[in-house]
Amino acid sequence: MRAWLLLPFLLSSCGDDGGVSSLIVVAGPGEAEGVRAWARTIGDIRIGVVQETDPGQAGPRWRSITLALGQGQDLCDQCYVIDVDDTVITVRGGGLLGRLYGASHALEAMGYRFHHPYESLLPEGLEVDPDAFPGPDTVHAPEIGGRRGIHLHTLHPLDTMFDAWVPSEDGVERMGAVADWVVRNRGSHLQWVALDDILDSSDTHAAWKEHTQAVLKRVHGVGLTAGLGIQLFGSGNLQLAFDLVDKGTTIEAQREELGPRLDLVTDGLDFDLYNLSFGEFFGADP
Repeated sequence: MRAWLLLPFLLSSCGDDGGVSSLIVVAGPGEAEGVRAWARTIGDIRIGVVQETDPGQAGPRWRSITLALGQGQDLCDQCYVIDVDDTVITVRGGGLLGRLYGASHALEAMGYRFHHPYESLLPEGLEVDPDAFPGPDTVHAPEIGGRRGIHLHTLHPLDTMFDAWVPSEDGVERMGAVADWVVRNRGSHLQWVALDDILDSSDTHAAWKEHTQAVLKRVHGVGLTAGLGIQLFGSGNLQLAFDLVDKGTTIEAQREELGPRLDLVTDGLDFDLYNLSFGEFFGADP
């Protein structure tokens, strides 16, 4: 397995200058799959990911920069420290997000820029400038506390509406790229708005649920939390948002409608939060 993982950047190390030609990210057990997905969407074939039991002890590799993601002691989940020793960059984070924030920091110090989920700016050459990194005693923590992320407005037919909502393998991959981009920009949360086509038929709902489970696994795999926006009332719904009450005009009727609909977006779905809004309505009694 490891030989297969190394193949893309071994093939890229055939230049004649004898310099560094690949970047090897070393991740620990249980995190390698998420880190590998995070690295893949950067779009640089020179980057590969390997798994080791103790990444913090990773050493130098031939014609490569080693970016080791180790466990930090007494650090918050989103905090990290960076240590540089020649071609070995060791990031120690309190949690997966901290380690990926530190990895993003290291890549930016090497000239990478992450301006778009589907396209990154890549440096021409790979090199480590120790002066571009703070010392190992500097603890990095998010400048803004609490939840930081992006709310995808899937109520309009933008790219993310198709990726987040319309079942497809490409959609899962592209939503993963959005999640990775949020992490690289030091975010911690990703959420989108539910649409009411899942009320059309059980087959439509089943396909959406399977797609959403795959998206949630991908989002959680890089340490993000995930949320879903739902609406309470929909009697004046013009944007096809998913709502909990459409026709009920009495408390009893609204309860009968609300319960089964809530189950559609909660049962078997590992969302971390639900963002409830009043929605679009007229003639309704809140």
